[in-house]
Amino acid sequence: MILGHHADGAMNSVHEVEAECVAQDARARRAVEVERLIEEFHADLKSGFVVETPGKLRRIVQHFRAHIGRAENVAPRCNAPWVSAVIESSGDVRPCFFHPAQGNIHRQAFTEIINSPEALSFRANLDVATNEICKRCVCSLYVSRQAENNAKP
Repeated sequence: MILGHHADGAMNSVHEVEAECVAQDARARRAVEVERLIEEFHADLKSGFVVETPGKLRRIVQHFRAHIGRAENVAPRCNAPWVSAVIESSGDVRPCFFHPAQGNIHRQAFTEIINSPEALSFRANLDVATNEICKRCVCSLYVSRQAENNAKP
């Protein structure tokens, strides 16, 4: 909807225009609030006491803008399917929280699941930047090679 007109060209009512203005104002206030928090807790962010980065906090605003159709969905920097897996209470194993299960630990070994032809093909063909599930993702697990190497015994 364009402010002032419906998609068919008809004029919006005063109430519709007013509601849209209020919604835009609320979105702007949320963005300002995130920036204020980043500024106020700059030392905690820089020291690592607050684990998330300012960029990830700003991404929350971007995610909600996309959710309501005011921005494009943008996939986060993520390598979850290559460095982790999700095991649900049912035993289902997923490459991340949002992609379909690839096996179940009650029916086969975990290493067989994550190294199965299906799992290997999934990871080989996954382009996080263009995958529709990834583009709507709210998670952003990214493990750097340095962190990965430091975790090895």
